[in-house]
Amino acid sequence: MTEAYKAVLGTSDEQMLEELLLKYINKSDSTASCVALRFSNILHPTSHLPSRYLCLLALGSSSSEVVDEARAGLRGSDHDKLPEFEGAVRYISSCTRERLNTPSLCYVVGTHRLPYIPAVFQEVLKFVRQCLEVGVPEHVVQERERFEKLRQILSSLPGEIITQYRELLMSALVPAAPGQLHLIAMEHLAQLSGALPETLTVSLPWCEVFLTGPLPLLRYHTATLLGISARSSQDKQLVDSWGDRVLQILNDKNGTYEAHDGCILAAGFLASCTSPQLATKLLSKTISFFNTDHLIGVCTAISNSSCSLDLGVVIGAEDLGKLHQQLITTISQTKEQKKLISLTTGIGSLHVHSTTLRLDQTLNTIFNTSKLNLLELNFSTGKTMSLMSSGAESPPTIPDVFVNVMQPGVARETQITKDVLHKIIREYVLGDVREVERQAASVWILSLLKYCTDTVSIQSYRSDIQHALSVLLSNKDTITQEIASEALSLLYTTADESTKSHLIDMLKFTLLNETVPHKHVDMDTKIFSTEDLGKLPSSLGGGNLTTYKELCSLASDMGQPEMIYQFMHLSNHSTIWSDRIGAAFGVGNLVKCAGKELEPYLANIIPRIYRYQYDPNLKVQQSMSNIWSVMVAKPKDTVDKYLKEIISDLKTNIHSRMWRTRESCSNALGDLVRTRTHNDVILAEMPEFWELILKLMDDIKESVRKSATKTSEVLSKASVSVCNIEHGARGARAISTILPILLDNGITSSLVEVQTVSIVTVMKISENAGKLLSPHVHVIIPAFITASANIEPKAFGQVTTMVSGSEEDKDKLEAARAALALTSPLISVIDKCMRCVDKAQLEILVPKLSSLAKSSVGLTPRITLLHTVSLLAVYQQQDLTPLVGN
Repeated sequence: MTEAYKAVLGTSDEQMLEELLLKYINKSDSTASCVALRFSNILHPTSHLPSRYLCLLALGSSSSEVVDEARAGLRGSDHDKLPEFEGAVRYISSCTRERLNTPSLCYVVGTHRLPYIPAVFQEVLKFVRQCLEVGVPEHVVQERERFEKLRQILSSLPGEIITQYRELLMSALVPAAPGQLHLIAMEHLAQLSGALPETLTVSLPWCEVFLTGPLPLLRYHTATLLGISARSSQDKQLVDSWGDRVLQILNDKNGTYEAHDGCILAAGFLASCTSPQLATKLLSKTISFFNTDHLIGVCTAISNSSCSLDLGVVIGAEDLGKLHQQLITTISQTKEQKKLISLTTGIGSLHVHSTTLRLDQTLNTIFNTSKLNLLELNFSTGKTMSLMSSGAESPPTIPDVFVNVMQPGVARETQITKDVLHKIIREYVLGDVREVERQAASVWILSLLKYCTDTVSIQSYRSDIQHALSVLLSNKDTITQEIASEALSLLYTTADESTKSHLIDMLKFTLLNETVPHKHVDMDTKIFSTEDLGKLPSSLGGGNLTTYKELCSLASDMGQPEMIYQFMHLSNHSTIWSDRIGAAFGVGNLVKCAGKELEPYLANIIPRIYRYQYDPNLKVQQSMSNIWSVMVAKPKDTVDKYLKEIISDLKTNIHSRMWRTRESCSNALGDLVRTRTHNDVILAEMPEFWELILKLMDDIKESVRKSATKTSEVLSKASVSVCNIEHGARGARAISTILPILLDNGITSSLVEVQTVSIVTVMKISENAGKLLSPHVHVIIPAFITASANIEPKAFGQVTTMVSGSEEDKDKLEAARAALALTSPLISVIDKCMRCVDKAQLEILVPKLSSLAKSSVGLTPRITLLHTVSLLAVYQQQDLTPLVGN
């Protein structure tokens, strides 16, 4: 029905259609609403604003079916098909104003009105935000880079759009509205203000309601917004009055926890904007809450204020030293990750402007946290360590919205960065430490490469860093390996051209020779840990470097050794890269860049990666699958495009000397045939596939034999499917190419498994092939007569030989064997073939039967032969008469 209405789109009747749909979506009848919504979703693309607006309104329905259909409409298409931000703001702002002017459509909270019910309003704000983020390229995933892109987009928009967007957000911030709606609106408002500080100035009385609210994130975003307004305000007396009010709330001993927490956060932002005397009071009061439940808030305030102020000047060098020691003591006594992240960030930020504190004490304190095995803490301390090692004009620990207004930090001498790197590599990579500490070292190196990559220390220390990361690649911990490979990729992409060649040669040598650093061994040295015992040696395919050796080999075979870095990055499959940790390190950016660099070599890469996805080594399999998902947008189309190259690679490697390669080829071949049974290329290669797999079923490695057996079952099903009379000439061609392999190589094999799958396949083909069997009966019948010797259990013949009873007993046993032979499934195939024998086939068949009569050994083949001759006498009596002499 929707096809009939597509002609309405773009005409004057379209608005009438939209009003009609809106009428039914707002009906209390959920069935009518659901049908109208589905009609709208099918009729309009995701970029159509009115239909998406209908979906947003429908999210407020009490019917789960209507809500599900609305959500399906909102996520329906690709991300880049969403409406443009400017159009979305114009349309939704217009609809919002219209609803506010219509009291019956509003949601009343206290003395205020909301244009939508809170749940719908939240989704409206999220939708507008998504439309804004459409303009950010997908490969930009690092939070700070994304914020900069958003700032550029907002700066390019007309002022009226910014005003309308701000008013839309402000309309959600009525005091009595739910906290979750406040949180979403305040977060977006703080980001808008951070991007364009001149567009919004708020007052403390307005913020105070939210600054003392129940949600911690709401208090933080409100404090952030207040801090941005304070920095952009030209009225310093007004800002001082805000500081006085915050100090007043902090001094109120009867104040609530929420009020104190919000004001502690606000004090951290306001201290750098107020007068020196007031800043001292604010920070001193904030620090006085250190040993209370406000520990995290105090550390956050210290971090935010330290990035713009030298606390040694503000609160005095002595008090700063006490705070430093207090932080060190608390860190050493704390085990909770959330608190430790705040504490380490706070102690690190003290060094942005201060040069009087002992940096070595802080670094040692942070190094000691590696023993706790807290991955997120390691990433946080890595950022902090980078900040302390070299300083930063845009410290990685500050909120993104403050990047444009922060004062640059103190530039550190390069020796500190070298000392930090040297300690990490010597003690935590090459030293005798626990695996969790080595994992932390990999994170720290990655952080230093990310945030200090342009420093002289990093540039001159690249060879040592690569050596350390190469050692970490062989670590038994998967996360350590992946972080090390990410760091290697980052190390290479940020190096100059003269350094890249040296790095490639080093890495190839390390991977292909599997070198490890020498380690002193004495009587007390623990050579193997308990979990290592019983593991397969690396020389047999079980080592920790297996994946990276395969990647290095792949890059070398392509003639592009530098691609090893891209492959190593793309291979990472751990979930740590899909969350905010990965986003913080810009992982997606490298993924896209590496994927583009690989495009010219896809014809060489695709077959190898396809095969590696079926590798018996789980890590290799997962890593290659991850590379495949990045490189290949449409897997089915890609495999079809490179099908001949994939098949050629599988045929070349299926009898490799490496059992893993043979097994992966078998697995890949089975999946390829299963998903493309009727493909012309597959059909043409089917005989060779059978020949390869039948040979592989007799492999020396048990797992390879099992894999080949499974693949033979897939080939059997595919062969039966294509060798069907319904396919006409195509089926005839398939039979003429497949049957000879099964009859010559399969049924005559000495391996029971090969015989079985061959016989079963020919039997099933005969059931569906009909008259297509006619050209081949002279081959099938003799082959099945010969094969019947293997059907009877060998014990039967042995019993017959050993029986010592009367001749009558022997005759009874022979009669039983003959009856069993005539019930064999092979007889039914011979019966079907007899119906297809013509005169020409008979002339070829009779001499073969005559030869079998002379050479057959055993009762079962002779019985089968006699039965065949009797059938010929019945079905071909007239044509058989001239040949009776044979």
